[in-house]
Amino acid sequence: MEYLEYIKNRVEDIRNVHYSYDVLSNYSKVEVEQIKSIAKTNSSLRLAVNLLEKKKRIDRSFVFNQFKYEPLSVAFWVAMLWGHIWLSNLKRAAGDKSLEDKLKDVRDLLKKSDLKTAFLSMKGEYKGHNNKIPGINTSFLTKVLYFMKDSYPQPIKPLIYDRWSMAIDAALLYSGVRPKDDNYTLLFTLRGGFKAPEGPKSVDELTMYQHYLLRMETLGKRSDLNVSSENLEEYLFGTSQRQKLLWNDNNPRFYLQERFLRPLCRNRVTKHIKGQRVVFYSNIQATTAPENNGDKAKASVERELRLDEFRHSLRGYLINRGYERFKLFVGRDKMKAYCEIYPASVVLDKETLLLDRHFLIKGGKGQKYYVRYFSIADINSAIQLMIDIKEILLANE
Repeated sequence: MEYLEYIKNRVEDIRNVHYSYDVLSNYSKVEVEQIKSIAKTNSSLRLAVNLLEKKKRIDRSFVFNQFKYEPLSVAFWVAMLWGHIWLSNLKRAAGDKSLEDKLKDVRDLLKKSDLKTAFLSMKGEYKGHNNKIPGINTSFLTKVLYFMKDSYPQPIKPLIYDRWSMAIDAALLYSGVRPKDDNYTLLFTLRGGFKAPEGPKSVDELTMYQHYLLRMETLGKRSDLNVSSENLEEYLFGTSQRQKLLWNDNNPRFYLQERFLRPLCRNRVTKHIKGQRVVFYSNIQATTAPENNGDKAKASVERELRLDEFRHSLRGYLINRGYERFKLFVGRDKMKAYCEIYPASVVLDKETLLLDRHFLIKGGKGQKYYVRYFSIADINSAIQLMIDIKEILLANE
């Protein structure tokens, strides 16, 4: 079944969509204690946690309602916890002493219909309005814009734009919904969402976000749907894979990932839509970098693809070994690749960092891999894990 057909067959569900859940239960008991510990020195976060403990199950309307009142920082924390922010990023954001002023400035920009400046200011990319909040990336800053949408007088409202929204965007673009004439290439992977390769055909996140809003608005206004883009986004967002009983074809996220996008990625489909080119990929070795972007851009794309494929293989290994709740970072600094693995309950700070173990692995082509980890079991299993990681690293060299 095509994606648009799947959506069309669920119009009534879209119009009546209502998801609610216990926000704090999505964190482990240890993580909740870590959040409360951080909240001891942050009154707004403390109020937000108290609200969530009293309310238990909440829906989006509850979060929207919090943004009607000041301090806005309380609503901000409710939204971040609703979106399941990582604790390391929560701690970074909690240290921002000017959070309330930044949120008020973003709201004022939205009231002036200036979504562009509001977005760029939260990215820290607009001179004169620096509303960058530490630890808050596009996935979470667009949650702020979304929950402040009542302050935005324009008909096309801000929506959330994270990797699941990017998956929706990729499916809509593939299906021919409101393509633009802009001449650029997008790479798509299930685990990372969209990547825009560097070079003359590159595109920035703001443009991608604006195109997504237009696509959702266009789809919602179709005569066979006639639904709001907000209802459409909430329904298509679906529910998490963590809720095993709901992981089936009736869950829009399951259908989008498993039935529609995964075959495209597995078969490395390339789709040309007007001036745009979308490459769906899952296997680095069989992926070709976009043409005409120059040697530097090609190298950049290939590096990112290799890192993404490594993340995929390592994460799968950890899950198979029974490490269900963990955090994994993989990156590259000059000629040195690195990965970090530690329990999801760990909040990174100077004291925690003193507990780490690390070593260097010499890879092919003169590269070095730096592995840092935190003990997630007894020391023997941690050592064995490092040996296995070394094999994965060298296999992906």
